Parts: sequence; structure tokens; C-alpha cells
Amino acid sequence: MCGRRLFDNNENVDAIDLLSNGNLLISTAANASIGGRSQTFSDGDLIEIDISGTSPLFVRVFFSSTSLYTTEEALDGFSLGSSNNGFSTTAGAATANSTNFDDGDVVEFNRSSASTTASLYFDDDATLASSSDIDALSVLSVDTMAISTVGTESIDGNSFDRGGVVLLTRSGATWAFSEILFDGSDETLGFGRTVNLNAVHVVPEPSTAPLLLAEMLSLSGRRRRQALRARTRERVDSEDRAGHW
Repeated sequence: MCGRRLFDNNENVDAIDLLSNGNLLISTAANASIGGRSQTFSDGDLIEIDISGTSPLFVRVFFSSTSLYTTEEALDGFSLGSSNNGFSTTAGAATANSTNFDDGDVVEFNRSSASTTASLYFDDDATLASSSDIDALSVLSVDTMAISTVGTESIDGNSFDRGGVVLLTRSGATWAFSEILFDGSDETLGFGRTVNLNAVHVVPEPSTAPLLLAEMLSLSGRRRRQALRARTRERVDSEDRAGHW
């Protein structure tokens, strides 16, 4: 799916989720538009796209960061949970529900009253050894989450590279390392070098083994943890390259 088929210009995706109806939720890294600027979006908007046909179709603005945070914030990651809950992380420090959040924190909220229900779901400083920003997240259950970070990180002595996707589990208030779902330097997806994933969606298979949906190059499932459908944006620090929609 090419960005020129939906947006007026190529756009980089930095948040993604998949709805139960098969529609895709995405947020772009910069302000974007479609239909010759007949519809515009900010980098804090999450838009719903129908991807069932040969070309993607805009459905609606599904969520806006201004409904949660006191100011418009660029979304770095978003995931839907059960009971109408949502989870988000932002590119910079933000305030919601009279609470300050760091740029690596994950905020949990109820979408029907986002600004008054926001609370800290994941504290990056308490879990990540280097307090790296989270730039991709997928919440599988209330106590299970997959993340990717902008830099090399370590949790409980377990190290992983930027671009890697790591599964975390929570017991009480403590998050712990579970396993690496995808190694950012893994060449099996065809990248050929370490990349930085900016959007990821993980689907539990019937066997409970996670299946990775990453957002950028057209991929097909070569194995359980590779992409089923979608594309994943990559960014190489030295070149500031990224996939386009």
C-alpha cells in the first residue's frame, strides 16, 4: 500500500493498530492531508483506513491527542485494549488528567472520557535501563505488552537493539522481560541491516505465540513472528530514511 494512493504526499507512519473489523489505524509522523487537502490531519491524529479493497479508503478520524492531552502531542505509539481502553505514548513530555508524563511513558485511558481517566500504565524510567523512548507498542492484554525502543536497551539484564520488538509481562506494579519477538538486526525480513521500527502490531495466535505485524515493506508471513499483512516504517539514524505511505 503506497502513501500516494491515500495521502496527498508520501507520509511516514509512527503508530499503527488493527481493528476487529479489519480496518487499519495509523498516525503519521507529520501533518498530512488527502483529497487535495480536503481533509487534513495532525501528527496527533489517529485515522481509520479501510484496507479491504485494492486502494485504501479514509473512514474517519478515530482519535485525536487533544482529547487526551492538554496540548496537541505527536503520537509515537498507540494500541487499543479491552473495555474501550486505549494506550498511547508521545514524542515528547505531555500532560493529561493533571498528571505529567515523560516521552517514554505509556498512558492508559478510557476513550469515552480520555482526558479525565488518563493514568500511568508503563514507566520507562522504572523498567528500561537507559530510559529510551518507546516508539512502537502493542498491548496484548492488561499485563502483556510488546514494545520497540529508539535505542539499544536492557531490561533485567536482557539486552536488545533498537528496532527489536520485546515482549513484557507485568506482575503487580512491576514489568519484566519475557522474550524478544523480533531482532532489529534480523535479515529474514529483507532489511539487511539493523532498522528502527516505528510502528508495530502483535496478534496472539491460537497457540498464544505472538505474530508480528510490522508496518512498511510488503511482507508475507514466512514464519510465525513475521508480518502477516502490512508494512513497516524503518528509519536509519545516519540517513534518516523511512518507509512511505
